[in-house]
Amino acid sequence: MAASIAQSIGMALLILAAYWLPGVALRDLVAWRGLGRLGHVLLPVPLALIGVPLVFNTAAALVPFRPTLTGLAILTAALFALSALLRWRGWRPVLQFRSRVAATRPRPVETWGVALLLTFVAALAMLPRLHLLVRGSDVSTTVIGDIYWHLSELTSIAASGLPPRHYLFPDSPLVYYYWSWIYPATLASWPLAGQSLARVLTIHAFVNLMSFLGVAYALLRATVRPWGARLAGVAMLTVVGGFDYFTGPGATLHEWWQSGAPWLVSGTQIPSLLTSYMWVPQHVAGAMAFILILLLVRHVRGGLALRASLIALAAVFMFGTSTFVWISFVVAAVVWAVLWRRVWWRRAAWPILVLPIVLFALLAAPQLLLAIGNRGAVGWGNFRAVVLGGLIGVDQPRALLVDQILTWLGLPLVAAWVLLIEMGIVFGLYCAFVVRALRRGAGNWERLLAFYPLAYIPIGLLLVAPNFGMRGMLPVQIVMVLGAALALASVHWDRLRTWHKAVVLYLFVVTLAAQTISPWIEWAYLARRGVSETLGLQQGWLLLGAPGSGEEWRYLIPPAGSPAPSLAYIAWANTHTPSNALFVEENLAEEPNQLHLLERMRFADPADVAKHPAGERDFTLAGSRSVEALWANTPGGTLLQRALASPYVAQRRPPLYYVSRSGEKPDLGTPVYQDEYVVIYHLAE
Repeated sequence: MAASIAQSIGMALLILAAYWLPGVALRDLVAWRGLGRLGHVLLPVPLALIGVPLVFNTAAALVPFRPTLTGLAILTAALFALSALLRWRGWRPVLQFRSRVAATRPRPVETWGVALLLTFVAALAMLPRLHLLVRGSDVSTTVIGDIYWHLSELTSIAASGLPPRHYLFPDSPLVYYYWSWIYPATLASWPLAGQSLARVLTIHAFVNLMSFLGVAYALLRATVRPWGARLAGVAMLTVVGGFDYFTGPGATLHEWWQSGAPWLVSGTQIPSLLTSYMWVPQHVAGAMAFILILLLVRHVRGGLALRASLIALAAVFMFGTSTFVWISFVVAAVVWAVLWRRVWWRRAAWPILVLPIVLFALLAAPQLLLAIGNRGAVGWGNFRAVVLGGLIGVDQPRALLVDQILTWLGLPLVAAWVLLIEMGIVFGLYCAFVVRALRRGAGNWERLLAFYPLAYIPIGLLLVAPNFGMRGMLPVQIVMVLGAALALASVHWDRLRTWHKAVVLYLFVVTLAAQTISPWIEWAYLARRGVSETLGLQQGWLLLGAPGSGEEWRYLIPPAGSPAPSLAYIAWANTHTPSNALFVEENLAEEPNQLHLLERMRFADPADVAKHPAGERDFTLAGSRSVEALWANTPGGTLLQRALASPYVAQRRPPLYYVSRSGEKPDLGTPVYQDEYVVIYHLAE
């Protein structure tokens, strides 16, 4: 017990040092005014989450390397030395943070109460990942499907370095916005983490979410004056979803209600914020950078060149961690440029405008080249309301044409109805804020918050890639929450009678409570499985219903999943082989998702990958040109012969392991692992 407690304390100290100290060094490069003690303590973490991947990836564009804890320590020391030099010489630039609301600060009870609430919500959002934190790499499922690929992408960075190579095709680059995984790859060498990528990925997801929620509350605190409106904004950011559940109650499928609605043809969804917190930490990190840009634009004063450079650096990170959030930011930037167009007519402002564009182009160039190499196509989707199609058939050519035209003509109405279901009262209050922003005398800041969502919503709904709606809407949702809070703040409550206030408060609370059902039903479904996998329960705990009546809800804690026998070797490989090992694996196992639990690079045959239902996703992450090259230029010979001739093997010389599913191969030596399904050999150099 004492050893376990000491290990936990040691890991907590390592987390504090790894995420906070680099951020302190980055913070001290600038002389901040008006942040307050709390701001000085909390700002370093988001700065580190953005700054460390930015520096590492920029350096890797010049000299490829593997990110390690030692490299992070060297970077931190160098930043501290630079900040000390700037302080000594008096060269530090000054940035002034100022709130746009009343001079009175929020009461301590609000500050600490919100801090506890945000920590509690972040901890709950991590429950589906609890087994990854507790058991590390010794798991049979990730519960959340996307984590399979997140682990493989993290494996690419931890094993092959920066720029990363593809986890199945190491001779091809990893074509993905992987910057959020640089930090956990850096921390993967922690002895106390057991060298488990699954564990450090979970730790990083929690720190990332806490940082996002803290920055989001800082924006609410600096922008919204009444404490009640601020707390409503916090609720909308954390526990509130939409009315999705009432379109078709279910454990998780209600998030895809647009695909099953009889009056709508759509292939996308707009997930609740809680769903995004659980599923996509990398996109949440991009949204955090977006909020920091809003703070820089609205609440920070200082040199224009410095602020423009900081915005460009945040945009570079945003592009590297979530292309779709970055596209959403570009739309906001265009709206901002239109609203402040008189400023840019002045010739003196042109250098300030050119500076961030050039800086972004230079630092984002490697990621831009990767994005260009991706074979993802962007086009118009099939989003349309069913009008004539309901009478003569949805697939009839005349119905397609007429319904599409009617949808375009009535897009505000159709989109409003969709968003009312997706976001509920948040969307209603945002609409009230838009009306308020259209009045004469409204400032450009209010109009930016009002017009930016209106400009992006058609993109999120109409373009064919679902991630335009699923991920690109994240910044839009944040801005709509801010607009909703500002709409509440503008209500003159003192003019209402007591019973009016009671009725309004009752309706508001009941509506918010109804909107919590959708995200928290999904959370309960995933969290129960995460707890079950952590405890390793073979039988469910606490019977809730009879057999056949919704098996996923039959027990409060359902039975743990059974590991696939054909993948038992993965647990051995994750703990008994070097982290930079390369597994040459013939005839990949039939489990298309669980095979991604191997935290080592593989050399796989494209034909084997193509047999899997999810193989298309693996191919996409290798880029179109790379996949075509894999198929067209695959050399002859056996898989092992092709691996030995691989440029990756020739350059990196990783420890090689051959996984045979066709029996023993005496010519390869003595097996290092063997079971009913595979025989593994360690190949000597």
